[in-house]
Amino acid sequence: MHPLDILKNEHIYINRMFSVAERRLNSAREKDETVIELMNKISDFLVQFDEFHHEKEENILFSALLSKQLADDERMLINKLQMEHESRRDKIKELKKAATLNKTTRDSMEFAGAMVFHITALANQFKRHEESEEKSLFNLANKYFSDEEWRIIGRKFDEVTGEHHFEKLRNFLSEIDAMASVSH
Repeated sequence: MHPLDILKNEHIYINRMFSVAERRLNSAREKDETVIELMNKISDFLVQFDEFHHEKEENILFSALLSKQLADDERMLINKLQMEHESRRDKIKELKKAATLNKTTRDSMEFAGAMVFHITALANQFKRHEESEEKSLFNLANKYFSDEEWRIIGRKFDEVTGEHHFEKLRNFLSEIDAMASVSH
């Protein structure tokens, strides 16, 4: 699979996770153990996703692009995307902290509201970021990389995520889907 298709498919998975999380949290009536477990599972997914997805983007794709003779606006795009990654890491930490702190709250609607706030903020940020990547960054990368360079990038991506990457993502999301359905 082409490296940009890998990143696009990962974007689809993260959007699906956000959709499941928002749907479940918006319908939360009680703060039961299944909602807490679901939030912990979602937090774990986001941390893992952030690690492997941004590893590929920042350490492989961005790095390869920055080794090219880019125009100033092209470098600025990459710097902007890297700053957005940092911001998202901070928001994921906030979500993880909120999920942990809200375990002890007695108000189930307060818990659900806090989780919806953090998930929605992350989802909105991700959607804007994803658009920028898929419209601007991917075109930029295609402009600079030869077929051979794409093959090298693809091999490096495989080293980050290993075999059965998308199967693991599907399984993780299936677990989240099942937890969301059971806790309804």
